[in-house]
Amino acid sequence: MKLHLNALIVVEGTTDVQKLTPFIDAEFVVTNGSALSKETLQFIQETKRRGKEVIVLTDPDFPGEQIRKKLDQSIPGLTHIFLDKQKATANHKVGVAQADSNYLLQSLKHKITAKPNQKQTITLEDLQDMGLIGESTSVELRMKVLNHFHLGFANVKTMLKRLNLLEITADEVKSIL
Repeated sequence: MKLHLNALIVVEGTTDVQKLTPFIDAEFVVTNGSALSKETLQFIQETKRRGKEVIVLTDPDFPGEQIRKKLDQSIPGLTHIFLDKQKATANHKVGVAQADSNYLLQSLKHKITAKPNQKQTITLEDLQDMGLIGESTSVELRMKVLNHFHLGFANVKTMLKRLNLLEITADEVKSIL
């Protein structure tokens, strides 16, 4: 049985659509990698303007993050799904098409939607106080936080942005460390 989503899902390539359509019933738009055309961007903007949810499901790599960034700068209030790079890797390739179908379905439960006028719930100083920056174990601790909250791989700045996006507090982060 397919999962029905009344949403537009943004993916990078046709292989991603082929991977998702057997178990997800939704509309898809393909960016053709980082070559996001003006027409595709306008279509996504119009879809969002008309009140339909737009879910960004790009590959957990640099080009995928660049597409996310470009979309976020152009269209407020997008919904994001972040994949764990290790769980989206097969045959030396990284991407949505390489991820296991069950993992992709589980990832849909961890959608993150940007909220307007978002408040800052955690600061860079908080991350530093918790040892997530500047310590020999910082990378390992950050990965624990990123994985726990399903934020995908991220550098410190992006992790801070995503934690605030979800309004996760310093106390919540401390509780899992």
